[in-house]
Amino acid sequence: ARRWREALKNFQRSVQLEPNDPEARLDLGVAYRHSGDRSSALEQYEALKHLDPARADLLFRAISESQ
Repeated sequence: ARRWREALKNFQRSVQLEPNDPEARLDLGVAYRHSGDRSSALEQYEALKHLDPARADLLFRAISESQ
């Protein structure tokens, strides 16, 4: 769990620097999912839908599998 928290900080920084980078949004969403923050993962999914629908689908499947 600690690794995901560390990764989360890095991915948050990446999204701050490049908010329109779909890979950064996907990584951040996956990190939120693994850290148990489904709500924040879904926020990344919503942002990603407009940037890269295919990656958004990947993230949504990952979030759905964690239920």
